[in-house]
Amino acid sequence: MKNGDMPAAPMVNEHCCPHHHSSVLVQQGQVIGLTKRELFAAMAMQGIRATMPYGRASYADVAHGAVAQADALLAALERVA
Repeated sequence: MKNGDMPAAPMVNEHCCPHHHSSVLVQQGQVIGLTKRELFAAMAMQGIRATMPYGRASYADVAHGAVAQADALLAALERVA
Protein backbone atom coordinates (compact mmCIF):
# COMPACT_ATOMS: atom_id res chain seq x y z
CA MET A 1 0.00 0.00 0.00
CA LYS A 2 1.38 3.41 -0.96
CA ASN A 3 2.01 5.99 1.76
CA GLY A 4 -0.78 8.25 0.46
CA ASP A 5 -3.27 5.39 0.74
CA MET A 6 -2.41 4.71 4.37
CA PRO A 7 -4.88 5.96 6.97
CA ALA A 8 -4.11 9.40 8.37
CA ALA A 9 -5.23 8.49 11.88
CA PRO A 10 -5.74 4.73 12.11
CA MET A 11 -7.51 3.22 15.06
CA VAL A 12 -5.30 0.75 16.89
CA ASN A 13 -5.89 -1.73 19.69
CA GLU A 14 -3.78 -2.14 22.83
CA HIS A 15 -1.17 -4.03 20.77
CA CYS A 16 -0.85 -1.14 18.26
CA CYS A 17 -2.52 -3.23 15.57
CA PRO A 18 -5.15 -1.74 13.24
CA HIS A 19 -8.53 -2.09 14.88
CA HIS A 20 -12.02 -1.87 13.50
CA HIS A 21 -15.40 -3.00 14.70
CA SER A 22 -15.58 -5.35 11.71
CA SER A 23 -13.17 -8.26 11.93
CA VAL A 24 -13.45 -8.72 8.16
CA LEU A 25 -11.79 -5.36 7.57
CA VAL A 26 -9.04 -6.08 10.10
CA GLN A 27 -8.30 -9.42 8.45
CA GLN A 28 -7.93 -7.63 5.11
CA GLY A 29 -5.64 -5.02 6.68
CA GLN A 30 -8.07 -2.16 6.17
CA VAL A 31 -9.10 0.51 8.62
CA ILE A 32 -11.65 3.29 8.38
CA GLY A 33 -10.99 6.99 8.05
CA LEU A 34 -9.37 9.42 5.66
CA THR A 35 -6.25 8.46 3.81
CA LYS A 36 -3.19 10.67 4.14
CA ARG A 37 -3.77 11.88 0.57
CA GLU A 38 -7.37 12.82 1.33
CA LEU A 39 -6.39 14.63 4.52
CA PHE A 40 -3.54 16.54 2.84
CA ALA A 41 -5.83 17.54 -0.04
CA ALA A 42 -8.54 18.75 2.35
CA MET A 43 -6.01 20.82 4.27
CA ALA A 44 -4.58 22.28 1.06
CA MET A 45 -8.09 23.13 -0.15
CA GLN A 46 -8.82 24.91 3.12
CA GLY A 47 -5.70 27.00 2.72
CA ILE A 48 -6.41 27.82 -0.91
CA ARG A 49 -9.98 28.90 -0.20
CA ALA A 50 -9.00 30.89 2.89
CA THR A 51 -6.50 32.99 0.97
CA MET A 52 -8.24 33.27 -2.40
CA PRO A 53 -10.67 36.07 -3.17
CA TYR A 54 -14.15 34.61 -3.59
CA GLY A 55 -15.07 33.68 -7.13
CA ARG A 56 -11.52 33.67 -8.54
CA ALA A 57 -11.53 29.97 -9.42
CA SER A 58 -14.09 27.24 -9.82
CA TYR A 59 -14.53 24.64 -7.11
CA ALA A 60 -13.23 22.01 -9.54
CA ASP A 61 -10.06 24.03 -10.19
CA VAL A 62 -9.48 24.48 -6.47
CA ALA A 63 -10.06 20.76 -5.85
CA HIS A 64 -7.62 19.75 -8.60
CA GLY A 65 -5.03 22.17 -7.22
CA ALA A 66 -5.47 20.79 -3.71
CA VAL A 67 -5.00 17.20 -4.91
CA ALA A 68 -1.89 18.26 -6.86
CA GLN A 69 -0.48 19.84 -3.70
CA ALA A 70 -1.24 16.70 -1.68
CA ASP A 71 0.50 14.54 -4.29
CA ALA A 72 3.50 16.89 -4.31
CA LEU A 73 3.77 16.67 -0.53
CA LEU A 74 3.58 12.86 -0.60
CA ALA A 75 6.24 12.74 -3.34
CA ALA A 76 8.51 15.03 -1.31
CA LEU A 77 8.03 12.84 1.75
CA GLU A 78 8.98 9.76 -0.28
CA ARG A 79 12.22 11.43 -1.44
CA VAL A 80 13.17 12.32 2.14
CA ALA A 81 12.44 8.84 3.53
